[in-house]
Amino acid sequence: MKIKSLLILLVVVMTHSGFSQGTITFGNNLVTLKAPIFGTELDWINFGGDWANAKTGNTPTNTPAGTQIYQGTPVANFLVRFWAAPGVVTNGHLLELGNVTSTTGSGSLAGYFPTRTVTFANLPASGVATVQVRIYDPIGGLFFGSDSSGFLTAASALFQANIGSTATGLRSFSIGWLDGATLAPHVPEPSMGGLLAIYMGILGYKKFCFKNS
Repeated sequence: MKIKSLLILLVVVMTHSGFSQGTITFGNNLVTLKAPIFGTELDWINFGGDWANAKTGNTPTNTPAGTQIYQGTPVANFLVRFWAAPGVVTNGHLLELGNVTSTTGSGSLAGYFPTRTVTFANLPASGVATVQVRIYDPIGGLFFGSDSSGFLTAASALFQANIGSTATGLRSFSIGWLDGATLAPHVPEPSMGGLLAIYMGILGYKKFCFKNS
């Protein structure tokens, strides 16, 4: 009787384990997706020349084309990890680490990482997941946050992907300060200097229009 109960328990555990693992394929150098990862930039307006906030979004020459502009160069030889959570979430701290890693290339492949199919123990076999690509400085000297695997250098925006398919929603991102609450890039609020510059520009434009009316 005891052996039979143990066998039943083993079957239940194995069945549950089999159903609670989903796979997602990640890549940023595909035929329909070109989204390299970029290095750091300096922000003189908001941070007085310190590291800038992380950016996200594709450039006009990426696929699909976007409007973002990066000053940093594509990163080489950075560790890449893949994270996911079931459903739609807005907090990167809720995502869990997948079982496969990758590394960004160098030379003409800098900023890109080889395509990987990743298994997540916290995902079901199908449905929608919130996913994120994160990179880590192999030397450990450059980081802008931390997660359960260590110091974090940069992270993509959170986006959704269908479990069992390729995560085509990934877009380029850069190394920089992350939103501590979500572990994702955020748009910095304009500084007082930036707001003053905008105000003076508007005021000058009004004077020009009035003078030439």
